[in-house]
Parts: sequence; structure tokens; C-alpha cells
Amino acid sequence: GRPRGAPSGPGRRVAAVIRMRAWIACVIALTTRVLAAVLLPSNAFVVVLVAPFAVVGLILVSRRPEHRVGRLFCSFAATFGVAWLANAYGTAGLAAQPVAPGAAEVAWVYSWIWIVYVLQLELALLSFPTGRLAGPRWRWFAGTTFVGGVLLAAGRGLRVRGGSGRDTPP
Repeated sequence: GRPRGAPSGPGRRVAAVIRMRAWIACVIALTTRVLAAVLLPSNAFVVVLVAPFAVVGLILVSRRPEHRVGRLFCSFAATFGVAWLANAYGTAGLAAQPVAPGAAEVAWVYSWIWIVYVLQLELALLSFPTGRLAGPRWRWFAGTTFVGGVLLAAGRGLRVRGGSGRDTPP
């Protein structure tokens, strides 16, 4: 039969979808880190920092799909990978002559996306190790962190983008 505590019926399908998303997030995280290391070799050490989050998140999600920390670790690793790939392409593209296509836009994305992965890591650490906040008193802190992160990312994106309609690199 099925293991004790394993989801059944529709819950099993939802768990399978969550596991697939976790695998995709891990593949994105690791692939983007390798690409970023190729484009900008000075950032190669970050692969070592991000890979454990991807692997631990994948293990957690594969065993307990409902576990918030596992999902946040996977999304953190994927977002971090995309951010550093954007950093590598934006930096190399803006330094190239002529400027690489889309380099300014990618640099703009990097200027605010780092806030998203920091926010994901903060929320994962707040709900570590059980996947729930330590108590009801922590809800206000988690909510304030989330709202503050969203406002900071939006403000940073609008500030760097500028009012002239032209992209300005960070």
C-alpha cells in the first residue's frame, strides 16, 4: 500500500505537481549558475553557495510537498540563479562594444530581483525548521517583511528604470 501519511487521490496529483516544480526550480538554479560562471568567472564560487539550497529544498519537497521551507529553498535557488545570470549577462553585455542586445534590460532586472531572493530566504528562515512560523506573534513580522520587500523591489525597479523611458543600468 501507500506509506503512512502519504497523500491520496487529488492530493497525490498536487504533490506530484509540486515535486515537478521543485525539480524545475533546481534545474534552473544550477543551470543558470553554471552559465553565469561561464559569462563572469569571478562569480563561480556562488555555485557552491546556492547548490545546497537547491538540493535541500528538493529533498524536502520530494518527501513532504506541503513543506514551506522546501518550496522556499527551491524558489530561492532558482531566483538566485536567474539573478546572477542576469548580473553576468548585464555586466558583460554593457561592457561589450557594441553593447549586447537586451543588456540594459537584463541589468535593470538584476537591479531589483535580488530583493526577491533575499525575501524568499528571510521567509524560509522565519519558518525553519517546521515550515510554520514560531508562533502567532511572528505573523506581523513575516507580513511586514513581505510587504516591505515587495515595496522595496517595486521602488528599486522604478527608480533605476527612470522617468525618461530609457533604461539606466544600476
